Amino acid sequence: MSSTSFRDRHGREWFLAPEPPKDEKGNMQYGFPVSAQAIDAAAREAWGDEKQNAANTQYYFWCACRSAAKSSRPLYMGVRRDIKIEKIPGHPLNGLVFGIASNKSWETRILPRNDEIARLKKVLQTDAEPEWFRVV
Repeated sequence: MSSTSFRDRHGREWFLAPEPPKDEKGNMQYGFPVSAQAIDAAAREAWGDEKQNAANTQYYFWCACRSAAKSSRPLYMGVRRDIKIEKIPGHPLNGLVFGIASNKSWETRILPRNDEIARLKKVLQTDAEPEWFRVV
C-alpha cells in the first residue's frame, strides 16, 4: 500500500496512506467503494430476510465493518462526490465509501494495521487496493 512509515514511542511501525492527488481539493477518504453485495450480506446476517430501511442498513453495515476490523485507527464512511446517488441504479446505498484514512491532517493519514485492513476487506467483499475518493 504505502511505503512511508514511522515508529511510535512504543516502537510500533505505522504506515501512511499515499498523498492524495494534488489536483483534488476538499474532503477526501482513502478506502474502498462499498458494494451492494457487501451491504446485503451484512443485512442478511443481522436480520435474515426481514426488510429494513436504508438508515438501519447503513448503520448496521458500519457497525459490522468496525467490529470486523477491530481497528486501532479511526474509520470513516462517506458518500462519493463524483456521482449522483439518486442516479445510481440498484441498491439505495450505492455510492458509499468506507475510508481507512482521510486528508484532514497528518494523523488521519495513518493507516490501520494490515491484519485490520484484511478483516475489513473480507466484510467489504473486495480484493481491491484502497484509493482516494472525494466525499461529501
